[in-house]
Amino acid sequence: MTLSKITENITNIKENYQNGNITGDEMCELLDDLVCEAEECQGAFAMGDDDDYYQTFEETDFTKLDL
Repeated sequence: MTLSKITENITNIKENYQNGNITGDEMCELLDDLVCEAEECQGAFAMGDDDDYYQTFEETDFTKLDL
């Protein structure tokens, strides 16, 4: 999630709250959702591209394992 998308979402939430379209509880819920979305993209546990992760398993030769 880009910084401009985050600020756009915050602005929309703020405007909806100020116009009485959402309650304080709904605003908090929307902000929590926004934080989760932002952390998934930039957080410490973000996976990024899965191709690199699975490539190591594809390179491993399992044919020589003893059963």
